[in-house]
Amino acid sequence: MDDPIDRAVVLRQGEQIRDADKLGMILAQARSGLMSITGFPDHPPAKVGVPISDLSTALYVALGIVSALYERRESGQGQYLDVSLFESAVSLAVWEAGGYFGAGTVSRPNGSAHQAQAPYQAIEVGDGFVTIGANTPATWTRFCSAFDLADLEHHPKYAEPAMRFANREALIAVIEDRLRNRSIAEVVEEMNRVGVPAAPINDYEQVFTDDHLRQRNFFWSSQHPRLGEVTQLGNPMRFSRSQLIHGRAGPSLGADTDRVLAEFASSTGTARSGSDSAPAGTDTITEEVRS
Repeated sequence: MDDPIDRAVVLRQGEQIRDADKLGMILAQARSGLMSITGFPDHPPAKVGVPISDLSTALYVALGIVSALYERRESGQGQYLDVSLFESAVSLAVWEAGGYFGAGTVSRPNGSAHQAQAPYQAIEVGDGFVTIGANTPATWTRFCSAFDLADLEHHPKYAEPAMRFANREALIAVIEDRLRNRSIAEVVEEMNRVGVPAAPINDYEQVFTDDHLRQRNFFWSSQHPRLGEVTQLGNPMRFSRSQLIHGRAGPSLGADTDRVLAEFASSTGTARSGSDSAPAGTDTITEEVRS
């Protein structure tokens, strides 16, 4: 635990959670290589828009706990789980590791473009951007047919997948020029009609009002004691038999400390030391459990 990245997310007595979280996130993204491939060529490094290193670490922790519980069925023993923020972020580099260990290549930022295929990226059209995935022989043919691009389909520079990737910048420039009078809705509808992957690039207002998500009841609301009704993100895991349970709105910081410590003390026979409970909403953790 000597690495500052992992040390930053250990909540010692009295440390402020929000400061530790911010520090760990940016350091992990920087040292793991994520920032070196995020953004566009010839631009400063950029971090991923969501705290991807924090979220991936949490998912590994959850998976590790489930795995340890299953192992305990066989051994009857518990065990310590060590999940590193730094290593979790590095583990996401599946394309980058293959390129480096296999051929010695070091990945660089490509904007929205794919690491090895084209066209597979955001394309500018008349009123914004869409993403397209015309990167296989079949989807490339369907894409060219849908938008009257027969001259590109068999062009000497673009006829084969490797050639399209090697000449990607010129190819994207031609495609964008041909589609500059088409709208996002028109392009996406036509691509879906012919079976070529395509989607608009939504902002979060569009996401949080998305009709598909609402019909699947992905968003849910509950009452918070101070904020009133709060809308929250749902669980993306859907089970065939088990029903997802929506609980309450997130508690204020420290609101459940006494209850959790009391349950732990009663189940292990340990006693809690320290002062009486801190007020709900305090910014520090000031209590601990000792044997």
